[in-house]
Amino acid sequence: MFGRSLPFALSMIVWVVSVGLVFGQEVAIDVRADRTEITIGDRLNLDVTVTADTTLNVVLPSSEDALGAFEIKDFRRFEPTVDQSGRRVFRSQFNITTWTTGTWVVPPLVVSYTDRAGHAGSASSDSLFINVKSILAAAGADTIDIRDLKPPYQVPINHAVYYYLAAAVVLGALAVWWFFRRKKKEGSAVGDTRTPWERAVDELSALRNSACLREEKWREWYFALTEIFRRYLDGRYGVETLEATTTEAKAILPQLPVTENERQEILDFLEFADLVKFARLAPPLERPERDFDWVWNFVERTKIEAVPQTGPSPVAEKTGTAG
Repeated sequence: MFGRSLPFALSMIVWVVSVGLVFGQEVAIDVRADRTEITIGDRLNLDVTVTADTTLNVVLPSSEDALGAFEIKDFRRFEPTVDQSGRRVFRSQFNITTWTTGTWVVPPLVVSYTDRAGHAGSASSDSLFINVKSILAAAGADTIDIRDLKPPYQVPINHAVYYYLAAAVVLGALAVWWFFRRKKKEGSAVGDTRTPWERAVDELSALRNSACLREEKWREWYFALTEIFRRYLDGRYGVETLEATTTEAKAILPQLPVTENERQEILDFLEFADLVKFARLAPPLERPERDFDWVWNFVERTKIEAVPQTGPSPVAEKTGTAG
């Protein structure tokens, strides 16, 4: 009886050793945040590094993963490298934000893997705690109760006249700027018989052939690209976003007969362009051309329903004159 059970026992020992070798191969995942405290609406980066043996087939975290209370705004995956010990190193980056205050947990990210024999395993990262503060609380405002009104500030008589003059100069300059800006906008529309789609295609083609992309003039690129896009929205849907700020444009977007996903794409594009135009953010190298393609595809996708800017027909004018 002992002789019959010996082969079985040996096979079991071999199986346990082989499984131990498979799951003993090193697979590690490390997740780090560039900040652990933000104010509401701020974005932070999560750097995800996965180290694995070259014999393993690894399923990496992706933009489809759920990150608890955090919303994924952008996702990048870098080319894999090899470390000094010959293991493959995979690196990804999540750009996330949340609109709710409190202490929130970024849940563990899980990496699953299989070896050449089909044995499966997984590894997970540690949880991260992110403290999200209110903007009002960060500014020292009293968020518990309403304060009494402060007494009026008494401006010294001898300085008040200078404040009024400065305000008058600023308001006058704004009025002149608005007047000429409006005249320029009205003048550019006179005699232009192109449809909004035709005009957008012409302007996008000219921008694509300009030196902005080749010479990495990102601010000029995004100023031109957003103006073309806003002008198309105005002509195509009869709204006024060209002179609006991004915050004002956000309130106008629900008027557009587009999907909720398209509205979010429009807002993400305008917000990112503002960072480049006004905060001088240097975009990732592939982002300017990707945003250009997105604008071009949006214009092409909505051109079928575009309404030409038409005036009285020559026949109608001739008939009216004869009458």
